[in-house]
Amino acid sequence: MTPEFRSSAATLIMSLIKADGEIRREEIKAGYDYLDADEAWAPGANAVLGQRNQGNRLADALGSLRFSPEEDRLDLLAALWDVAGADGEVCEYEMEFVESAAEALDLPMSYVEIVRPAGFAKLLAASTNDTQRAAN
Repeated sequence: MTPEFRSSAATLIMSLIKADGEIRREEIKAGYDYLDADEAWAPGANAVLGQRNQGNRLADALGSLRFSPEEDRLDLLAALWDVAGADGEVCEYEMEFVESAAEALDLPMSYVEIVRPAGFAKLLAASTNDTQRAAN
């Protein structure tokens, strides 16, 4: 993994971790596992975790990653699913984030379904049912 790819992937992963409004240690660990880094590493001395210019950083990262080899983009897509489900649940925001990222990475939606672990459909359904019950 090139330093540029790694930095852009870190930006994408950290944005996914924040997608549901809860930052969980399991998700962070899954992200660092993909990046093959310890938790002390982050590009720009942890600048990725900051709020300043978050949208610009994410757009730049997606633009850079889009031109990576398809195999690398598919591996990243699989890592996004791993991060999304690392805490034992996949919420709608995480699902939408991964689908939007796949589209921005120029990956067909059929790839999203193929790469997504089968168990995630159950996690999403359970999470959606819990949300609906809480609303009633």
